[in-house]
Amino acid sequence: MPETNLDILWMLLCSFMVLLMQPGFMCLEAGFVRQKNAASVALKNTADLCIVCLVYTFLGFSVMFGTSVSGLFGQPSSSFLDTASPSLLTFFFLQLVFCGTAVTIVSGAVAERIRFVGYCAIAVGTAGVIYPVVGHWIWAGPEIGSGSVGWLRQLGFFDHAGATAVHSVGGWVALAALIVMGQRAGYVRGADLSGSNLPLSMLGLLLLWIGWFGFNAGGVGDLSRAPLIIINTALAGASGGVLMSVYSWRTRKAFRVKLIINGMLAGLVASTAGCILFAPADAAIVGLGGGVAYVIGDGLLRRFGIDDTVGAVPVHLVAGIWGTLSVPFFAPLGSWGTEMSRIDFFGIQLLGVAAVGLFVLFPSLLVLGFMHRRGLLRLSVAEEVTGLDVSELGEHDTMFQFTDQLSEQIASKDFSQPIDVEPQSDLARIGYLYNMAMRALGREKAKQDLVVKHLKRMVNYDPLTGLANRNLQQISIEYALRAVRRNGLSGAVLYIDLDGFKAINDGMGHATGDHVLVEVARRLNECLRETDRVARLGGDEFCVLVEGLHRREEAVAIARVIVSALGEPIIVDGKPVCTGASVGIAHFAADHEETLSTILHKADEAMYIAKGQGKSDYHVYAADADVA
Repeated sequence: MPETNLDILWMLLCSFMVLLMQPGFMCLEAGFVRQKNAASVALKNTADLCIVCLVYTFLGFSVMFGTSVSGLFGQPSSSFLDTASPSLLTFFFLQLVFCGTAVTIVSGAVAERIRFVGYCAIAVGTAGVIYPVVGHWIWAGPEIGSGSVGWLRQLGFFDHAGATAVHSVGGWVALAALIVMGQRAGYVRGADLSGSNLPLSMLGLLLLWIGWFGFNAGGVGDLSRAPLIIINTALAGASGGVLMSVYSWRTRKAFRVKLIINGMLAGLVASTAGCILFAPADAAIVGLGGGVAYVIGDGLLRRFGIDDTVGAVPVHLVAGIWGTLSVPFFAPLGSWGTEMSRIDFFGIQLLGVAAVGLFVLFPSLLVLGFMHRRGLLRLSVAEEVTGLDVSELGEHDTMFQFTDQLSEQIASKDFSQPIDVEPQSDLARIGYLYNMAMRALGREKAKQDLVVKHLKRMVNYDPLTGLANRNLQQISIEYALRAVRRNGLSGAVLYIDLDGFKAINDGMGHATGDHVLVEVARRLNECLRETDRVARLGGDEFCVLVEGLHRREEAVAIARVIVSALGEPIIVDGKPVCTGASVGIAHFAADHEETLSTILHKADEAMYIAKGQGKSDYHVYAADADVA
């Protein structure tokens, strides 16, 4: 604890620098996540600080530094503030912001999928129980007047500023949450879901680096040792960043911002345990090891399909373990305050790391698993896809409104209505260009629809009479042949050839012939039922498809009407033009297997027989002659 006013001033200054790490984490994480989740992450970083201030004050601090129960935890009490000295209050504030750092580590790892209420519950448990108990094991001692000493400190465990007590604790809780909650919607192993604002993440890194100087140097008892701590902190962070820059270029052929940022943070975390003991060169080596630890940890997470949004577990847990275990090998012999050999001291450090891991990880898995099964942790896939800013915070920004309208257009397949975008928003220009493009596409589509409609008519209809052509009629007959097998009714094909049309066309001209054909088409339509189909096959040949016949005599009756109607003179330019029609009838039914070619052949053959009978007559195909 600080003893002089200068010590109090220094610890308060360092505490404010550590507090600066809170907006640093917020900027880092908000930049690493997608835009639709940025506000949610920022709110969680703010909320956990509020929770820490209350829970750690009235519970956590006394559990951490109260009268020890067998070196395991302090007796809970909330009255220490009433009589605390300025020195104790200053020490308390430093520990409070340390606790805030441990808690907020979790928010980045589980970002983009965790419920706000679930995260707040994690913050309460970490600030009230997990961090204070581990802190008691490692840091509790006679300095604050209670005479309590944690069991790891009694063994000689050394962790100057919290590589294990702070960073590994946050990392273990984060790992447990990741295991329980699973991957984000859309996660692909080996691929990063790209962040929304990397410059913001880089600003967060710089804020964290500044805060780390206070983090590592805030608890030093002798201010003359602070400059070395600050230099070691700077070297370790820089070494981790340089190493990851080289690694990124060698493996990705690019300087990946996230890798470099996390390499620097891993170097800073690694320095935290022994920065007060290391020589500057050793601090740089430990920082390099922190970068390597991050690479190993990140690779393990990817191998097991654990989706850490910002890389918090490899940065804070794995690099924190490395930093704790590096002290016996890079600190001067005996500088850790005992006469243990390096190997014995390494054993104590390893024991501490394992004990903290077992204490934090497995109970966290049990509690978080219970919460997850009751729907308190994980958002639904639909809520994740929409984004937490909208699904949890109700913040409907312009991007969401824009994409929501696009989704409605896609679902309805109606792109005729313009997208409504706030004129002063960042998306106003995009919305304007999109609407212009949709209007242009709409005009082009209308033109194309007209062309397609015209082409379809050319392909399927006779341009002179407007009747169906041979192609469309053949398709209709094939459908009819299949239908009779299902409905049990019968049908008929009537093949019609005009009598004397060649003489009219040659003697009176093609215009008169065309007029006759048009009038014939009109009369045929008048003779038929709505369900019958008539087509011009070419020249003066027509075809009628009759379906749904209950008796075959019905087709004969239609043929009689046609012969009668076409036998009436046609008036052209005030003069009567006489023609007639020969009709061949071929029936089809379910009990007779017919094909398109056979039924047309039969109808055509019957038509020629009708012509041979004296024209302007009809004839039923020979197999059905008894119907006539």
